[in-house]
Amino acid sequence: MQKITILFFLTLLTLTGAFAKPVLTKTNYLISSLSDNAGGLVTTSSGGSFQLIYDTGRSADEATAADFWIIRNLTADQYTFQNAASGKYIRHDAAISDRSALVLVDGLQADNSTSFTLEHKETNGTSYYVVRSVVNTAKIWNRRVSISDAVYPVGVYSGSGSSNELFVFFDSEGEAVADDGKVITPPTPNNRLGAFATYLHLFTINEKSPVPDTSKKEFYVALPDNSLPANSVVLNITYEPIVSTHKLYLDGNEVAQSTPVTLRNVSSSSKFTFEIRNGLTLVESAQLLFTSLPIVQIYTEGSTSSVYSLARIAVNEPLKPGETEVLNTKIRNRGGISIGYPKKNYAINLQDSLAVDKTDRSFFGLRSDNNWILDAMYIDPGRMRNRVSTDLWNDFASKPYWSVQEPELINGTRGRFVEVFLNDTYQGLYCMTEKVDRQQLKLKKLRVSVDLTTGENIYTQRGALWKASNWSTATMYGYPYGGGYGIPGYSNTSINWSSFESKYPELDEGEPITWDNLYNAIRISSEYYTNDQTFNQLAQETFDLPVYLDYYLFLELLLATDNHGKNLYTNIYDQTTSTKVSITPWDLDGTWGIRWNGSKDMTRADQDFDTFIRSYEHGHMNIFLRMFATDTDNWSSYRLRERYRELRGHYFAHEQLVTRFQTYAQQFIRSGAGNRESSKWGYKDYVGEVNFLTTWIDTRLAYLDNKYLGGPYTSLTTNEVSFTTYPNPAVDQLTVAGVQPGTEVFLYNLQGVVLQRVTATSEEVRLNVSGLSKGVYLVKAGGRSVKVIVNY
Repeated sequence: MQKITILFFLTLLTLTGAFAKPVLTKTNYLISSLSDNAGGLVTTSSGGSFQLIYDTGRSADEATAADFWIIRNLTADQYTFQNAASGKYIRHDAAISDRSALVLVDGLQADNSTSFTLEHKETNGTSYYVVRSVVNTAKIWNRRVSISDAVYPVGVYSGSGSSNELFVFFDSEGEAVADDGKVITPPTPNNRLGAFATYLHLFTINEKSPVPDTSKKEFYVALPDNSLPANSVVLNITYEPIVSTHKLYLDGNEVAQSTPVTLRNVSSSSKFTFEIRNGLTLVESAQLLFTSLPIVQIYTEGSTSSVYSLARIAVNEPLKPGETEVLNTKIRNRGGISIGYPKKNYAINLQDSLAVDKTDRSFFGLRSDNNWILDAMYIDPGRMRNRVSTDLWNDFASKPYWSVQEPELINGTRGRFVEVFLNDTYQGLYCMTEKVDRQQLKLKKLRVSVDLTTGENIYTQRGALWKASNWSTATMYGYPYGGGYGIPGYSNTSINWSSFESKYPELDEGEPITWDNLYNAIRISSEYYTNDQTFNQLAQETFDLPVYLDYYLFLELLLATDNHGKNLYTNIYDQTTSTKVSITPWDLDGTWGIRWNGSKDMTRADQDFDTFIRSYEHGHMNIFLRMFATDTDNWSSYRLRERYRELRGHYFAHEQLVTRFQTYAQQFIRSGAGNRESSKWGYKDYVGEVNFLTTWIDTRLAYLDNKYLGGPYTSLTTNEVSFTTYPNPAVDQLTVAGVQPGTEVFLYNLQGVVLQRVTATSEEVRLNVSGLSKGVYLVKAGGRSVKVIVNY
């Protein structure tokens, strides 16, 4: 196949071709329309007069199998569209009204009515297509007049390719089909000089280009966190004027090249004035401002959409020396309901200098990767719930069962608050985060070997990762969502199954996938398929119960409204050694007293979590209901209570939880990002929100204390186990004495990985430490921990 390249123009272009040759490398595709800026999907109707519809409320991040299409090239210039869920083909029935003329039929039609030609139109570097009927070449696909607020019939029309007649084909990650034979023209870096672009060749402050807001004639300099306010700030300013007689002034003083400038009493609210003068004549002026958050600059050639388009990005890290690197990137809007909000979430995919291949970068000391997310946090009045929640989870949660083999795994995401400028205009406060993927979880890669006889590749699937994008009986682990207990069958030729999406292996990349182990785990979780005895026998080998237990307490503490089946990853480390599934949380905005839509109705802190989500939020995760009903692994009789008691003395302590919110609120206020965010998107009272959270957390903990402890939590010995360890240092065997029968005894390394977990059957527990490397370890029991030295 000819090398695929991508054309990226600096101005809006529309190119046409007689018959396009789209490069169809993926298994199936989503289809969207240019008229909605690729917002919404062509999908099948569940009833009514139209079989093919366009739903503007559908997004790639929530797509189900019914939204995907298998596109095949039958001949050199004719294509078919088959629905991935039903297997039916789109047919142009020329005998009926144009508005409803696109219908679904069971197979290919001999009269070519299921065949279409594609005519290429390129907009902002993205390939769109006119889809023309073969049986009547005057008719092309058309997103017709709406039948409701968000739904349009897709029919045909004698059009010429207006925006509602241009369709784009893209995969679940937002990667659009490109045409064969395209020529790469990477985007030209913007000079990033804002209001001074006409007058200066070069302008840097402390070796970095200051970040412009052109419309406001402002420049921003990012300083390290906690550096504001400052008694003084020293700046090294370099500039090169286009006209040699032009001079740069700062607060009335001429800037001398290579001479440091000291500004006094600098805070986030300070404004200093730059001027370009020609003798005594003022040529241009702009304001200098400071922030103590990193700054992300994004440059696009047009509006962003659900489909990746080429752009440029610069991540200004105050502590990283030298000029900020400008990278090619792909960018798209991401999210489900949030994709309709005015402040967009972005997915970032870094590209190399030719914009051909992906490239990795590490920012803020996080992992090196090409995929990053800019979380807008739009529905959260405090702009910090998701980050605080995930930080908390990363700190306290039991590590997945493979953490001994993979001590560097992170069962969540890490992130850093940043300020974003889009095309030299302030866009707001964001959190730049890692993604949940195979790399983050350290899942085992697919193994490929070669059959020496046939020469064919043999694939051995090991790690597996599935994302739950919507609610279903399957994603809720057997809960009768919508009233049905049955779990549908699956196809290993589809990346989607019952609102799950396979994220690894990647079928679209030619890697085989299997749904078997996830399917079997969910059947075991459902009483529709297994009785209590069978569930009790199989639960521990099927589910990573310590992680599920912590996740339940986590959801209960947060009163999470959107994470019980949806916004959750299920994963397996290595299916060749164990089919046990674990979980990873995601998208925790609807927590700590707000719902998924940002409202605070119905989310009072003194209510039962199980009752709340079954009454207002679609139901529950059946795995938890089964654990309660069967008391498997002493779930309800012991483990939840004792784990809550342990966490309540540390990670769930009121002061610790509130401090997390206070720290970020102070960061927003200190940096000035809070005020700028408020000015851009509406006033946010960060101090008032922290006061709300403080009261909410206090009430929530009081409720949970009563539920699990029978009254207020205290740090007395009744809540702790007073135990001793000997010998210390220990060789071969370590004895933990003075524990009560039923107490959980844990042995951790200093990285927080659980190495052993034993339930005491008497007042002494003996731990085998003979295989451990020499070093310092932690023994924990009943909320208390003791350091021990092993094998010295």
